[in-house]
Amino acid sequence: MKGLLIKDFKLLKNQKQFFLIIGLITFMFLVTNDSPYFTITYATMMFSMFTMSTISYDEYDNGAAYLFSLPISRKGYVAEKYLFGVLTSFLAWLIVTALDFVFVMVRKLEIEPQELGVVSVVALVVAGMILAISIPLQLKFGAEKSRMAFFAVFALAFVVALVFVKIAEGTSVNFTAILEKLDQASFGSMTAILLLVWALMLGISALISLRVMERKEF
Repeated sequence: MKGLLIKDFKLLKNQKQFFLIIGLITFMFLVTNDSPYFTITYATMMFSMFTMSTISYDEYDNGAAYLFSLPISRKGYVAEKYLFGVLTSFLAWLIVTALDFVFVMVRKLEIEPQELGVVSVVALVVAGMILAISIPLQLKFGAEKSRMAFFAVFALAFVVALVFVKIAEGTSVNFTAILEKLDQASFGSMTAILLLVWALMLGISALISLRVMERKEF
């Protein structure tokens, strides 16, 4: 796994221009926008999506067949992709969140630190959700088809959520009261819940990805 991580970080190093652009866009929004929430989500998501680029590089020109001729297990390959995705998204999230707190204090914006903290954790969970959906899809369908499958999954999730809300409206479930209770929850409790959701999503996704890789032929 160590060799795979070194390989992927070297690929990351070769994308200096891409990440320079992301950094400039993030800095521009920090300076010009009174709401720092977008920058955390944007930077974290963009860095997490680079994991899919490494899979594309691995599969380019039948490269995966050569890769698995080396002493690399399919389980190790899947574990490395999730570890790499978590590391890159977490590092981006940590840096941008710290910068956001600094800019909020320097510009004296009227934003509660707890509110900014919850939004930053939500951004990390969203990045985890993208990883959880994208990695198994890309391993299964490849770079091109996985993009269509990705949007199809989100469209299906939206339809399911809409149907659920419509059904719930006809019941005695009070979503407003539930949301108010969540809003009143402490920062620690909210963070724990969100991180649990994040871990569950990635764990289930990793199991799916492993099944995909075990059945995949090169």
